[in-house]
Amino acid sequence: MEEENCAIAVEREVRNFIETNFLLWKSINMQPEDSLLDKGVVDSNGVVELVNFIEERYAIKVTAEELTASNFDSIKNITAYVIRKLSNSLRANISETLPVVVINEQGEEEKNKDEQRRRA
Repeated sequence: MEEENCAIAVEREVRNFIETNFLLWKSINMQPEDSLLDKGVVDSNGVVELVNFIEERYAIKVTAEELTASNFDSIKNITAYVIRKLSNSLRANISETLPVVVINEQGEEEKNKDEQRRRA
């Protein structure tokens, strides 16, 4: 449920950014799955602006390999991309902060000091 609420918020923010920056003088009814390029909403410069917004707003890094139509051609695709990146980032942050625990032969927990030192 929380991820769904997050997706709704991301979609709303992305839509608002697009409407504010690219649709001021155009009367286009955008559906979440509509192609931003095919509808003439953004061009290559607009994609750069959109990527800058995504990186700044959500504190994520968009790599050149990720700059594809499957990630950035529609509001729906952008939303899914941002949620994936945020989820991956959250998982990485959680795994870095969790202590490493090893279960010994007696079934008791032992903190792995070597692994903890490596993470520090």
